[in-house]
Amino acid sequence: MGAHDMVWAEWEQKNSSIITDTFFGQFVTHTTCCHCGHTVVNYEPYSHVPLPLPHATDRHIVVTWVPNSDHRAYRYLVTVSQYGKVSDLKSAILSLVDLAITTEDIVIAEIYCARVHIVHGNETLVRHVNDSRSSVYAFERYVFETEIPKGRREDTNYFGNNLDTDTSADYKHCKDANIEVNIDVSENTKQYKNKLELFNPETKIENKPKKGVLVDWSSCVICLEDFPPHLLLSHENCNMTVCKECADSYSESDTCGLCPVCKEALSELHPAGSEVSTPLRWMQTTLLVSYNNEMIGHPYLMELPSKIKGSDLISFVGNLFPFPLSPDTASLFRTDGTDSRKEVLVEEEYTILGSHHFVVVLVHCPPFLEEQLTHITDTDSLKKLEQSLKPLELQDCLNAFVKSDKLSEGSTWYCALCDSEQSAFTSTSISHLPPYLVLQLNRFNVLNTGVGRTEKITCPVHIPRDNLDLSCVTTNNKPDCYYSLCGIIHHTGGIGGGHYTCQVETDGTWRCYNDTMVTPREPLTSDDGIPGNDSDARSAYVLLYRQKTPVTCPVTR
Repeated sequence: MGAHDMVWAEWEQKNSSIITDTFFGQFVTHTTCCHCGHTVVNYEPYSHVPLPLPHATDRHIVVTWVPNSDHRAYRYLVTVSQYGKVSDLKSAILSLVDLAITTEDIVIAEIYCARVHIVHGNETLVRHVNDSRSSVYAFERYVFETEIPKGRREDTNYFGNNLDTDTSADYKHCKDANIEVNIDVSENTKQYKNKLELFNPETKIENKPKKGVLVDWSSCVICLEDFPPHLLLSHENCNMTVCKECADSYSESDTCGLCPVCKEALSELHPAGSEVSTPLRWMQTTLLVSYNNEMIGHPYLMELPSKIKGSDLISFVGNLFPFPLSPDTASLFRTDGTDSRKEVLVEEEYTILGSHHFVVVLVHCPPFLEEQLTHITDTDSLKKLEQSLKPLELQDCLNAFVKSDKLSEGSTWYCALCDSEQSAFTSTSISHLPPYLVLQLNRFNVLNTGVGRTEKITCPVHIPRDNLDLSCVTTNNKPDCYYSLCGIIHHTGGIGGGHYTCQVETDGTWRCYNDTMVTPREPLTSDDGIPGNDSDARSAYVLLYRQKTPVTCPVTR
């Protein structure tokens, strides 16, 4: 008789009852010191086995990586926690690409129909990244080199703000381009006044603006897009601002000449501000490539100042291609999201808005360039895609239960041999199995967010109905390790509330118990040769298994 048998016999003698004899067993826990290797064995009775759901919170996202140094794009399978943030996704991408860059040099965006649909900031939750309707791209930042104050780069669509205020947060919605991003400028931008004067020599910072005259970008009340003051019109009565295009369409509509804000008579609108006093901003804009009236390849993401010379813009875009942009090779066009395009001219100066993007129209496209622009290289990480799509099996949960784990960071264990607190590895197995085994799936998980928030894990777990093999979790070699399913408790709902139902097998018949309703209903399990009922696999919470070998049990007497 081993030590675990002696401990179990002693405990069973003191605590014998119909409940303990039917449902209780014994855990064996090994704790090993990481410093000296000293191991301590503990025995503990159990009434149920709590099973972790390994990798249940993992999110597998196929990300297309677009570097600046290469026309080719690369497709990776990136695995992160679905409760993590986009900053974690950037770190995971950085570990896969072989470039000397940081996470600040990466922009995560969703691409839909070759257009940037959403740019995600660092604080965006990974669960909000939609890879079902859009393609997820990671761009290496391509920034126009200039002296404009950049501030902090994370979670931004453009950088810089009103130089007379210290704005820590703002929000921009680019209507036509369908780009949603957070703007985070926390540094005091007053220190950059002198630099800004280099771009606006006529600006007199000491002159305070008149009442009702804008000195910073503002939103149009109709289209909600941000504009510099000189492109906005203002209503004297309420200082409402509207862009010129919306003002023209609004005046032609049946509005009785009333202001959309104050509902007063819409008198003559006046310019909201002057161009020379407008601070410059950093704008994120999309670059597309066109050949024979068709978009080819993948989009690029550029960061440009809100005002730029045509010659600088053409030269900046041309650096992405193996040849300079010229009338003989390619032309650069600006568009506002509609079918209209305007060619970018060398001698002109342009104001960049959030709805603008650019298109390089190739005159000739050599085969080598077309191959570089259109081909996306699949990396070796995608070989794991098929495996990542496989459902979680109950056997995977059992293997995770007995897996040796290191104590979490900040947790220590007192080692008697070292006479001090040490880090340690722990592993748990089962020395004694009961006639009826209760398995509880750990569907309620406390997130590591610093606030102790709990989430319910709803991933499907495929449950075998017959011949569940527990030899992987037990320390004995007895032939009583096979169990058959005889009951399931389901939980539907979330943390704040839910509903419990159960399915029980008696005399070979399965019935579902839902409050006062009892209906015949068999569970669809992995033994049926099909993936199983997805809702059942997601809601199964507690499983009851019966030992298959003949045993003496108070329930059967």
